[in-house]
Amino acid sequence: RDITGNVTNLKVDEIKSRQQLNISMMPAGLAGGLTVDEFRALIEYLGSLKEQ
Repeated sequence: RDITGNVTNLKVDEIKSRQQLNISMMPAGLAGGLTVDEFRALIEYLGSLKEQ
């Protein structure tokens, strides 16, 4: 799912390689530029991804 909510489905045979990163893809300092409500919404969104 991208930032606009669009889901991209891939077939397993279309994936050439995959690796787990040791760092977060979230930009450093992102939370500092968000309001409390925006940060809360971000956390709720990220939490909803685990439920899927």
